[in-house]
Amino acid sequence: MNLFTPAAKEKIELVNTQLSRATIGFFRVQFILSLLTYILAWIGLSILNVQYALVLSLLIVIVDILPYFGYRFFHCSMGSI
Repeated sequence: MNLFTPAAKEKIELVNTQLSRATIGFFRVQFILSLLTYILAWIGLSILNVQYALVLSLLIVIVDILPYFGYRFFHCSMGSI
């Protein structure tokens, strides 16, 4: 049973391809920004001789990306630890 015409299928495939690229691009950029945030926070905290600079830098990154992925994502994943 075909729900779509061949022309509509082509458009759907095009939109799906573009959406996939955009999603992958978003996650790639978020990863790069998170890595830069982690490195800069670690450097800054190390210069200030803050104890547990690596752990605090990781916490800064988690709080930084929280608005993008949502509270439930971290609540569920951290709750299982």
